[in-house]
Amino acid sequence: MNNHSKGRHQEGAWQDRSGSWYFSFRDKCGELKQRRMGLSKGPDKLSLQERYDRKQTLLDEEFPTVAEKVQQQQAGTKALLTVKMAGDSWLNYSQTRSRGPIGANTARIYGHYLTRWIYPVVETLLLSELKSKNAKPIFDAMKAVGASSSVMNDVATILQQILWSAVNEETDNPLYDWKLSLDRMDVPEVEEKEGRAFTGVQIESIRQRLSGQYKVLFGLLPATGIRIGEAFAIEINGDPEKVKTLSKDCRVLYVRSITLQDGTRQLKPKTPAAIREVDIYPDVATELSNLIGNRTSGFLFCNESGQPILYSNFVKNELDPILYDREQPCMKREGKGWKKVGVKKLPGVLGDKSKYQDKENGRTGYGAHSFRRFRATHLDLQGVPQTFAKYWMGHGKKSITEEYQKASQEAIKRREWTEKAGLGFDLAVTKVTAIKMAGKTAKGGKAA
Repeated sequence: MNNHSKGRHQEGAWQDRSGSWYFSFRDKCGELKQRRMGLSKGPDKLSLQERYDRKQTLLDEEFPTVAEKVQQQQAGTKALLTVKMAGDSWLNYSQTRSRGPIGANTARIYGHYLTRWIYPVVETLLLSELKSKNAKPIFDAMKAVGASSSVMNDVATILQQILWSAVNEETDNPLYDWKLSLDRMDVPEVEEKEGRAFTGVQIESIRQRLSGQYKVLFGLLPATGIRIGEAFAIEINGDPEKVKTLSKDCRVLYVRSITLQDGTRQLKPKTPAAIREVDIYPDVATELSNLIGNRTSGFLFCNESGQPILYSNFVKNELDPILYDREQPCMKREGKGWKKVGVKKLPGVLGDKSKYQDKENGRTGYGAHSFRRFRATHLDLQGVPQTFAKYWMGHGKKSITEEYQKASQEAIKRREWTEKAGLGFDLAVTKVTAIKMAGKTAKGGKAA
């Protein structure tokens, strides 16, 4: 995150209320006044320049000298601008600015940090009072519920950006230029927890417990190294220049879009390196082709209504129950109802989840990204040229290099290395067809 992301808090005395713009200020005697300046909605709404001009006219009338006017502007902003006002404006501007706007998924995460951690503690605090000692209770509360050190550091960075985003209109310098102290706020250093990769044997065991689209999905992820959001965004017969789709023979995956955790589609990946063509091993292509069947459109992996799969549902209902041990109640029919008569333990591929957690309900290091780590390791062990490996994985700088462009043009060599490297696990190809439900072809698919 850029430490000096600037919002429009220099207009902190502006308020949009009931379709009109109001400007609040304090006169020479310190009395708070408010004037209606014009419409904020409709065809006659005030433009940004008109708002500025009317504000300047008002201030010229109230404060004859430039010095008085600047002093009044700063005093008015400091007297009215709360952390929540500044935070909301900062988040909005971060998404709409021309230079380096944040993506929808990043905005969602930042918005969650604001409402979950920051606002409950300092929502009504004046921005001018946002000092390290006043911010420390935020991190005390986070520690009390076991928030990770990484999240706490992200929250600290967001607080600093919000503080620095309020600027003086005349000088463009921050109104509050102090730096919040990580030590005084007692923000811990980020604990680097290494993410874990699956092994080939574990992937085989995972696939043996599945059928239909999830069996195919858990073959595609480790065979290509694509991100889970990229897999959920695959469309059948889509435009390869606009969306993520497969070639007709399912041997190439054109990555152009991703599906966010809430199911919405983001057409533009975070970096240019994420826009790429991922070559697919022949046996995996066969499974993909079988899963598509007679379908001519829609998402390749989807729920029963044809919509993208939500990541939280995927982890809760599909991935975690396979990875970790769980208990299933044993029920017996009794009268008109059922009675619990015992508990059956269902072993997971990885076993007891707590063995991998460094704290209660903590992360294990395993997840959908573990398939991606497996692929990256496998390509390295097979001696695949880094030019191709980085290209397939979507790794690279924000600006596409000549080497990256070269990899995109070497389709024949890429396919040769795809087949030479192999998968690193036994796919045991299964015929997958679509299921018929309620007179139409369902999107899930089943093993034949």
